Amino acid sequence: MICPSDTPDGESCGLTKNLALLSHITIEQNSIRIPHILIHLGMEDIGHYNSGEIYDDNNYMIFINGMLVGLH
Repeated sequence: MICPSDTPDGESCGLTKNLALLSHITIEQNSIRIPHILIHLGMEDIGHYNSGEIYDDNNYMIFINGMLVGLH
């Protein structure tokens, strides 16, 4: 896991490369359609989980514009 805001090694530690390898960033997309597409691709809505299940090691959190929308 990485924190895009701060890292223990300082600012210039290859964060851009790591973020590029571990995530898929889209720009200029209608953010209303993206959750519907992700649900068809296997994402489960965040409303189906309680707080203990969200942080399970087997779940990957999906964020859209900084908001947690689902798990995979």
